[in-house]
Amino acid sequence: MTAVRTLRVLALTCLLGALLAPAAAADMLSLKDGRFISDRKIERIVGGYHVQYEHGTVFVPDKLVADYFKAGADGAFVPRNDEEKAKVEKGLLPFEGGWIKKAKREKLIKAKVKAQEERLAQQKARRKWRNREIVKTKLFEFHHTLPDDLFAEFRSLFETYYKVFSKEWKIRPSKDFGKVTINIYHDEEYYQQVSGAQPGVVGWYMPADRDLHFFYDRDRHEFTVDVMFHEGNHMLTHMINVRMWYPSWLGEGMAEYYGASEWDAKAKTMELGRIQSSRLCVLWNQVEEREKKGKDNAWHGLEELIKSQRIGAIGYSWAWSFCHFLLSSPKYQKGFKKFFKALGTDKKIKRVPYGPFVTVPPDEQIRLLLKYLKVKDIRNLEKEWHQYIRKELALDLVELDWAGAGWIMSLYGERKKAREFFEKAVAEGEQSGYVYYSYAKLLFDSDDRDQASTYVQKAIDADPFHARAWLLKGLCHIRKGKKDEGMQFIDLAMELDPDDSHIWLAKAFEEDNPEGG
Repeated sequence: MTAVRTLRVLALTCLLGALLAPAAAADMLSLKDGRFISDRKIERIVGGYHVQYEHGTVFVPDKLVADYFKAGADGAFVPRNDEEKAKVEKGLLPFEGGWIKKAKREKLIKAKVKAQEERLAQQKARRKWRNREIVKTKLFEFHHTLPDDLFAEFRSLFETYYKVFSKEWKIRPSKDFGKVTINIYHDEEYYQQVSGAQPGVVGWYMPADRDLHFFYDRDRHEFTVDVMFHEGNHMLTHMINVRMWYPSWLGEGMAEYYGASEWDAKAKTMELGRIQSSRLCVLWNQVEEREKKGKDNAWHGLEELIKSQRIGAIGYSWAWSFCHFLLSSPKYQKGFKKFFKALGTDKKIKRVPYGPFVTVPPDEQIRLLLKYLKVKDIRNLEKEWHQYIRKELALDLVELDWAGAGWIMSLYGERKKAREFFEKAVAEGEQSGYVYYSYAKLLFDSDDRDQASTYVQKAIDADPFHARAWLLKGLCHIRKGKKDEGMQFIDLAMELDPDDSHIWLAKAFEEDNPEGG
């Protein structure tokens, strides 16, 4: 995953010992996304700022900057216009979007610096799994390598999610279930290294060991929450019956449905059944492509879905849409919930061995589903499902997430389709550094180096401190025969995120290949 710090984290280039005091202050940029840049020479230029690193200069446009603090005898904020000059003359200085007294501002900044130093110390101390933090609660045992504030957020969300789900489904773990170990890693590389997860597996729950694993994606904070909820749903489903292996379409469809949950802190409620726009994009794209080719099977068959032992990226989308249809339907919701729980609890249901577990065979699933929904013909149910997608899940009714769809396809190795989706995202106005970088990476991997260079520069323009974008820029230069220039960009990427092992490995590879790859 990419290396730029998430917007919710006050870490990238950090304030290590640079307390903003009147006599011995350091230049500092406060970015609108909450990050601070300090311990560097910062120069104000037309249109923005230059931040000087050992291996290059990073340009930060005005639109990304909240405040600029210039070191000097007066504590020094440099006014940009007459209005700001008037405020400074009144003894006010800018801070986090407002104007406050100088003494109060300095006090608040010192507090932020201290908190940041403590946070960085925690990050450094917990980088090794042997030094992980272990927190035990009544039901769970958390193992993590995150700073305390970030972990506290995930813990609170997970425990709230558990309460909401267990109450709705009336689930309580049996005495023999034991505690679940929830492992949270600080990035994808470390998650793969410690947990043994394969590339493309962003999280998993192991029923045999009661272990749940996922990592913190610094580019996509909300995605991390979605993965936690998705895998948490597998855990909660397992609590219904520890020996039951739920069929793929149902397990993944329900995990996607509940994975989209969102906690409203003000209302103190969990919103369920939100639209998975990225899944919807994948689904509709398949329908449109098949219809253009005149195929009769443009729409996924329900019996085909239920009888699939394993489902991939597109199957997840159809499974989610079917569960969303049933749980959103006053006609079917109650019966579907009974069906879901009965698969694990009704002793009269026919089950067959499935490794160390048992499962319900597809024909029995279909029979039970129709029974609980009080439907006689599966084809009629299928028609209603497809009609629900056309009317309620149409693309023109929701905010599209083509970038998310592209990311999904890239996970499954569908690079051509992923590139197509990212191209749509960019064409429709997506301008985040993450989207530009992801698109540029796909272009680079398909040997379209000129286009890759264009979009990686857009990624850097959108987020000048996106370390992996600078790495990719360096690789583009190397592939074009500009080895020295390219290696300098890679060195700059290492300065921006010295903890990213992906950058170190890329540099080592390039140094071992003098011909430029």
